[in-house]
Amino acid sequence: MGDSADKGLPHTAFDIISEEHKYLKEFLDLVSKKLDADKRYLKELERVGRGRGSRKPDPKPQWAKSSIWSLISPLLSYFEDEKRHLRQSIKELTPIIEKLNHAPFPASI
Repeated sequence: MGDSADKGLPHTAFDIISEEHKYLKEFLDLVSKKLDADKRYLKELERVGRGRGSRKPDPKPQWAKSSIWSLISPLLSYFEDEKRHLRQSIKELTPIIEKLNHAPFPASI
């Protein structure tokens, strides 16, 4: 039988739902891996600019007073924007992914 003939069978709807759920789980696994990579990358970015073994930023006040400031300031701002973006993305995605990963469908049916 062709695909069009199978569409009316009772088990077909459940098969389609199960298949779609499988695709969703595969996608969620992909997004979870991306989220984990973003968390690791954020930790690395936060270490940039810190003194050795220090949790506080390594201050470079002389940079702001030098002639290189106009060259480096945009890049330093970019780094901060990147960290802010990653934090926001992680904050928004984490609860969504956790909620979808714990959705009781269709395995509990």
